[in-house]
Amino acid sequence: GATRPVADFVDNLSNWYVRLNRRRFWEGDAAALATLHHVLRTVSQLLAPTVPFIAEELWQNLAVKIDGSAVDSVHLSAWPTVDEALVDEQLSEEMALIQRVTSLGHSARQNANLKVRQPLAQVVVRTRNQREGEALRRLQQFLLDELNVKELVFTDASGDLVDVVVFPYPRQLGQKYGKGYPKIRAAMAAMDQFDIASRLQAGESVEVTSDGETFVITAEDVEVRSTPRAGYSVSEAGGYLVAVTTALDSALVQEGNAREVVRRIQQLRKDAGYAISDRITTWIAGGELVHEMLVNWGDY
Repeated sequence: GATRPVADFVDNLSNWYVRLNRRRFWEGDAAALATLHHVLRTVSQLLAPTVPFIAEELWQNLAVKIDGSAVDSVHLSAWPTVDEALVDEQLSEEMALIQRVTSLGHSARQNANLKVRQPLAQVVVRTRNQREGEALRRLQQFLLDELNVKELVFTDASGDLVDVVVFPYPRQLGQKYGKGYPKIRAAMAAMDQFDIASRLQAGESVEVTSDGETFVITAEDVEVRSTPRAGYSVSEAGGYLVAVTTALDSALVQEGNAREVVRRIQQLRKDAGYAISDRITTWIAGGELVHEMLVNWGDY
């Protein structure tokens, strides 16, 4: 219970802060480096009671070797204190929203078997409220970069992206209402499927009336079946819906191929033992499509 939050934090630090700020580190940005140093030094103190040797190694490298005033061991240092005044609640909430929507966007990509290296035209998002939509607009470049998508579009109606059918379970409703099940099924088929689904998913019950009888339907009585509209791949959870367009024009395909070539070159560099700073000469052989890709994406 004490260590799992630290593990989650380090995962977040590595996969978000460090990855999104790589260029700042390469360029020697003092603020980015100071932030990362402070964070890692503090993490070494948080880890000290449970992984003492790793924590000590971190402390020796990050504190003792470069700070003459640092105590000789992490186990002699004072426990970190929290300064609540430094917490930016709004920014934290908005980045958590970006992460949540990005995760759903990656899921939508995977559903359509679209690699992240392949650029896509649009990501379409339905948020839970207007405030979240405004936050996404402000920070949309993070989302577009993470999902490798050209444009962010918002929607209020799921019906633009998915077809929904609410299927009443015969077993549950048969036990509750006996011979009333056929009436329920027929009456529900004639109702607005999106309206029923959204109400049930929000925890409400739905009243169905047929031949003067009223039946109360709950979320446990039905299965909501969603099918993406043609041209979209959709992922939905927690009141959020994220869809990516699946159509690829020649420009998007070319850009995707350019990214794939870069990935392969980087792998060749790694296999050959070259540093990222080593200057290399690269030969690329291919037909007309490869030539066209290099004309348009050679600089990249």
